[in-house]
Amino acid sequence: MTGEIEPGGARATLRGVLGAGALNMNPAVVDVELEPQPGGGSVVTLRAAAKEGLIPQRIARKAVRRVLESYARAAGGGLSPPS
Repeated sequence: MTGEIEPGGARATLRGVLGAGALNMNPAVVDVELEPQPGGGSVVTLRAAAKEGLIPQRIARKAVRRVLESYARAAGGGLSPPS
């Protein structure tokens, strides 16, 4: 994983590779961007990319779902991933 925080703490970016797809064997690159809002709180943007084989497995979507599910477990279940 690599990370970067802009000077002044305006934005933070984290990039990592995690397994997704069948048996979590296919690598997917996932970017998590955090941007603070003026009134408090933050906007989180998740992006993922993965190379598909002959049979589409929607690997990038599954990688984003894994990140969201992991966050939900850490936060006590207050977040449900999109379908």
